[in-house]
Order: sequence, then structure tokens, then C-alpha cells
Amino acid sequence: PTLKNSFINVQENNAIVPNLNQEKILSAEANYLITSEKIKGRLSAYISEFRNGTTVSSFFAEIGSGADYFQEVVTNIDKRHLGIELGFQYQLTSAFNTSAVIAFGQHTYTNNANVSINFDTSDFSEDLINPTSFENLGETYIKNYKVANGPQQAYSIGFEYKNPNYWSVNASGNYFSNGYLAISNISRTSSFFNNPNDFGQPYQNVDLDLARKLLKQEKFNPYFLVDLSARKSWWIKGTTIKIVASIHNLFDKTYKSGGHEQSRTANYGALVADTANGNLQRNFGPKYWYGFGRTYFINLAVGFKKRKSSKERFLKQNKY
Repeated sequence: PTLKNSFINVQENNAIVPNLNQEKILSAEANYLITSEKIKGRLSAYISEFRNGTTVSSFFAEIGSGADYFQEVVTNIDKRHLGIELGFQYQLTSAFNTSAVIAFGQHTYTNNANVSINFDTSDFSEDLINPTSFENLGETYIKNYKVANGPQQAYSIGFEYKNPNYWSVNASGNYFSNGYLAISNISRTSSFFNNPNDFGQPYQNVDLDLARKLLKQEKFNPYFLVDLSARKSWWIKGTTIKIVASIHNLFDKTYKSGGHEQSRTANYGALVADTANGNLQRNFGPKYWYGFGRTYFINLAVGFKKRKSSKERFLKQNKY
């Protein structure tokens, strides 16, 4: 694991995650290529197994045994990424070509990892959850939940026109779906059903259907983005000049690109109370981040060095 995920709390001490294991990554990929006068394409399939992963994070939470500012250590994390990808380009004419990309993935947790919490015991005015500053919460039941690493399905189609006078325009439409909110590990341990106001005893009259609904992983809405770009090149007495302008998200679409659940309400009673008035009225609802709206780019490149056959290289680079 990285240094960040090897030390429990580097701001206060040099304690290392107990029984730290080396993470193992096993990957395999197969590709099929096709190349002809008019068609170029690639079909790929991949699988990656991540084993014995470790993460360390810090936050304030109300868990079944009490409330404090914690360092959460999650160990023995196993994940699987698998999917297929298809991309091809078809030359319609000498000036027009079209391209398409399909990516279908499934990234999931494949086991129930282990969660422990660490906290500061130096403030004697507080009621300590555990005098050793450590508590093992056991398994977090995350098997088959989705890994929150962006859209797991994407589809794109593009068109390009190249003019013999060294300019071109490109347009593409891109559809993204199956993005997920990162889950709270601590909320999916058995301590979630313990009442911190009753010395950590189990809650009475738990509505299991409601609990399943509250702990269901959020799936983001799909979104469609349109991108445009244009390019122009000049060759002037051995000097090459290129200018590229582009617009991303032409229609200024608002979309969620990621986010995570808060672990502040990591027990059944607190989460029920926080969601009583709906998700929009929550005090400790999920944190989201959003993709860029309409964005403009312009790039200028100038090559001053004159070399032999520079014009031929210029024509080759611009593929006119």
C-alpha cells in the first residue's frame, strides 16, 4: 500500500497499520485488432483482481459504541474489475471519417473487508469508547457493492472532416452511465445496529427493510456530453504553426461525476433521524462533486527549428 494507507495518523504519531500486508494485483487482457484500407478497430477484454487492499481515512462519526473523531482502517479489501471495450474508425471518404467507442465494465468488491477504528485518548474529559484507543468492528458487508471509480459504461460516436488546406473539424457525442457513490464502510458493520445512547446495546424494533433502503448504494443518473474541436496548421518557411480550439460539454450539462457517503451518521438511529425529512433536508447527506460545465480550450504550438525535409514531415504529421 501507499504511505498514506500504511500509517494510521501521521499528524500525531508514527503508528503503522497492524498486520500490514502487501497488496496484490493480478491482471489479464486480450486484444483483437483489425486493419484494412477503410476500417481500423480494436476489441479488448480485461480482468484485474485486487487483493489485500488497505485504506486509511479520518472523519467524525457516531457509531454504535459512541461518537468521536476516528481514523478508519479498512484492510483485506478485494476488488474485481472486468469489462470489454470496442473501438473502431471508418474512412467514409478521403476527407470524412467516423469513429465509435463502446466500453462496458463491472467493478465490484468481492469480499467483506475488515474495519477497525483508532481515536485519541488524551482528552480525559471525554467518555472513552475504548481506553486502548483502538476498536475492531469486524467485517464490513460490502461484497457485491460497486467500486466508485467513475462511469462503468461509456459510449461515444464521432465525426471528423479533414480539408486539404490543413484544417479539420471534429464533433463527438458521449454517453456515460453506471457511476456510483462511494459507500461508507463503517455504516455496513454490525455496529450500525448498536445504540450509542444505550451503552452499545442493539436497537429494538429495527425495520430491516428500511435499513436495506438506507444502505442501498446510490447510482448516478446517466448523462450525455457533446464536444467540438477544430484545428488549423501552417507551414511558413520552415516554421510550423498549429492552433487547436475545442469546446467540452457544449450544452453545459450538469452531472455528478463522483462523491461519497458521509460516515457521520454511522448507526441506525442517527441515519433514520437524519433522513426523516427526505434526502434534500439531510444534515449529513452524501458529498457530491460535479463535472465541468461548458469549457473552452485553445492551444497554439510553434516550431521554429528548420530541418531538412521539414515540409514533408509537416505533411506527414498532419496526415493530409
